[in-house]
Amino acid sequence: MTVRRVAVLSDTHGHLTALRAVLADADASGVTEVVVAGDIVNFGPSSAAVVDLLRECGARLVRGNHEVELVAPYGTPGMPEWLRSSVRYTVARFTMEQLGAERRAFLAALPDRLELDAATLVTHGSPRHVRDGVTESRTDEELRAFWNGHHALTAFVGHTHRPVVRVVPPAAEAAEGEAVRRFVNVGSAGFNLDGDPRVSYALATPGPSGNPGDWQVEIRRVAYDVEAGVREFDNGYRDACGEYAEVFSRQLRTGRHYFGPWVRASGGLPEDEVLPSLRRFLAENP
Repeated sequence: MTVRRVAVLSDTHGHLTALRAVLADADASGVTEVVVAGDIVNFGPSSAAVVDLLRECGARLVRGNHEVELVAPYGTPGMPEWLRSSVRYTVARFTMEQLGAERRAFLAALPDRLELDAATLVTHGSPRHVRDGVTESRTDEELRAFWNGHHALTAFVGHTHRPVVRVVPPAAEAAEGEAVRRFVNVGSAGFNLDGDPRVSYALATPGPSGNPGDWQVEIRRVAYDVEAGVREFDNGYRDACGEYAEVFSRQLRTGRHYFGPWVRASGGLPEDEVLPSLRRFLAENP
């Protein structure tokens, strides 16, 4: 009998070289299913090819915040002005045009969650919200709130680009017999931000009890040809916005966060100051 072996990925973000390495590792590990917990596109240079590869291999996909907030409204009457014209979203527009209408419609129609069994959920941030982040620093109380009434015992998530497994005990005032729950943040199959440039995914096999929600989980880190990943930006992306190509190339090489700190530091700047501020940030943060 074939043992069920599930590769749970997240945050591929249009990085084809990294995704191919993860899928090769999963295949060598005997994986029978591939599931992706959102943020399939944007930031990276090869979003269209990433979507095509995941569809070809029969992966089950859910939406992340990039699919919800950028792909779904793009080209619709409800498309926000910032997405239509802001320099901050130059890369998003490059990505949306690269994807084309058919892929955008496919991504926009994906579910926001799916179940691996009756007690196992796959979603992007948490059962509560697509932008919730399951991290090492979250308190148990915060993580209990993330379930938002959902019955699952195990949830596979992404969003933070930092893999971690958090076991969440019941609250002190919980009824007797309340179950321990677990979040498995699989990190990113596109680029991690924990100081380790290797990408990651979760390899899950049914646990010894055979009960729903019981999984043996291994977080696998996968080395790949980072410089080949950097060269992907030469597909027109670097011409569209060289500063953004440099930001994300540095993240690939170092496993450190450049984009988020700059976004927070540059909030509120007028449009004509955005790229100069990014150039200064890059010069000050090699």
